[in-house]
Amino acid sequence: MNSGQELNEVKDRLNQLEHKVDELTSHMQQQQASPGRRFFTGFGITIVVVILLLMVIGILQFVNVG
Repeated sequence: MNSGQELNEVKDRLNQLEHKVDELTSHMQQQQASPGRRFFTGFGITIVVVILLLMVIGILQFVNVG
């Protein structure tokens, strides 16, 4: 194989990889959640964490009193 053929094969392979990256990028952009959905997900997680902390504090106070 001469260097010209190798160069063409490398260019072809690079073009294939660029095409695959473009497809993956467009697919990832379509899969992103809307800002409202992300907000409510974060808000729900925050509420759950606060409730768990309150439960732990309550249990610790109950154990310390008893």
